Amino acid sequence: MSPVWLQILFWLALAWIAYALVGYQLLLIAASRIANAFPRAAGHRPHQSDIASSTTTLSISLLIAARNEEAVIADKLENTLALDYPREALQVIVMSDASTDRTDAIVTRYADRGILLHAVPDGGPNGHGKPNAMNATLPMATGEIILISDANSMYAADSLRKIARNFADPRVGCVTGEERRVATADGAGLGESLYCRFDNWIKRLEGQVGSMVMVNGGFVAIRRELYPQLDPRLNFDLVWAPLLHLQGYRTVYEPEAVSVETYPLDAAGDFRRRVRTVMQAFYSYLAVPQALNPLRTGWYAVRLFSHRFARWFVLPALAVALVANVALVANVALAGAGPLYLGLLIAQLICYALALGGWLLDRAGRRFLPCYLPYYFVYVHAAAFTGVMRALTGRRVASWTPTERIADTA
Repeated sequence: MSPVWLQILFWLALAWIAYALVGYQLLLIAASRIANAFPRAAGHRPHQSDIASSTTTLSISLLIAARNEEAVIADKLENTLALDYPREALQVIVMSDASTDRTDAIVTRYADRGILLHAVPDGGPNGHGKPNAMNATLPMATGEIILISDANSMYAADSLRKIARNFADPRVGCVTGEERRVATADGAGLGESLYCRFDNWIKRLEGQVGSMVMVNGGFVAIRRELYPQLDPRLNFDLVWAPLLHLQGYRTVYEPEAVSVETYPLDAAGDFRRRVRTVMQAFYSYLAVPQALNPLRTGWYAVRLFSHRFARWFVLPALAVALVANVALVANVALAGAGPLYLGLLIAQLICYALALGGWLLDRAGRRFLPCYLPYYFVYVHAAAFTGVMRALTGRRVASWTPTERIADTA
């Protein structure tokens, strides 16, 4: 390949990486400043003073997804009963999807405190997944708002009030809170904790410029009349926001409604989870192709592509950048630009050497941040691209197995 084409490939690859990791965020910052300057003209969320002035208490049905959650379900129910929300306006249902441990028995002990158990039928040995459990449980829900929670998501006391106040705006169809993930005492989940902070920052920016492109599946509320009955194989975290956007409703981000969960997966378990998540996300977005069409949704389609698809292809861009860089350094015809490409190649090799060190240290149960961060960066994007390739080759997502949160740490 000619030096000119090598340079084009190299800089295009770097441009892709830069946009996925930095450029999109800069674009959101610029757009959010414009939106903040003209919030009402842009059709964005009302001021907090306007939202807070609403005195209506909406009834909420809190649906807690559970499959073999005996380790956390009691803590979750105690956390739920302590929430600062009128008890008469809060219905709590635990959706137990083919649990084979003591989950159902533990939930039953809370019946006299108003907690309902729905043992989802026909779950099979591995259950049929969270969306199926949600669809099956919806007829039991009496609230004006359906709020979905994971069994290990612990809510701040005022979270439901912060979520509910957003529905004072009739244009809002869905609200997602802020999920915070913390590492275990031995450091497992450190990378996910850092990644979650980064992703929450992006979601905050997206919430300031218009409707969200995805929600936090362990902390999301939707108007009951807008709840979509989805194919259980789809990821509702990703489909709800685009579907509502196509109907003219907004999905907003409420950063003051906080959920905290401990993330115990080690690198191997996290890799598998990310592969499954991307596979499911790929199929889910194919279910709402109109949302991906910029001629139909404009700026929304750009944000949808940037938040998800751009990141999924960072790994091949990294590979192209490295191979092209090596070829450019080896090409004697680029004598004038040699120092630039040599410096960039050295920088890449240093980063990959640190990532290798991070992998070796992680296998030994140690985490040194200067090595761990490059390692985490590489494997996160490797998992994403693996998920895309498996989806493209027709692989399907396995059944819901949330117990892997615990099993992978053993």
